[in-house]
Amino acid sequence: MCATWVVGRSRIRPVEPQWPQPGSKVHHSFGIWSALINDDTEVLACDLGRELLLKARGWPAGEARGRIHLTPGTTPGRSVVSIVEDVTGGPDG
Repeated sequence: MCATWVVGRSRIRPVEPQWPQPGSKVHHSFGIWSALINDDTEVLACDLGRELLLKARGWPAGEARGRIHLTPGTTPGRSVVSIVEDVTGGPDG
């Protein structure tokens, strides 16, 4: 799985095979080479096909909770995706 949707990442490292089960993680890096920082985003809850609650870490910049919510679109086979993120720790939390 390629998690290109992780906001602010410079690169995606391993995605755990049990993704998106609660407790599984996407490992990522942020920053610029040669000052990349490795961290992860953990699944807190998953209602498969409807909602995903995440804890995104990017220390020392901080930590955030993210919610990805899917609703059926007006066109068959399409969905509306909404993403809400709140800082929960770090300089702005």
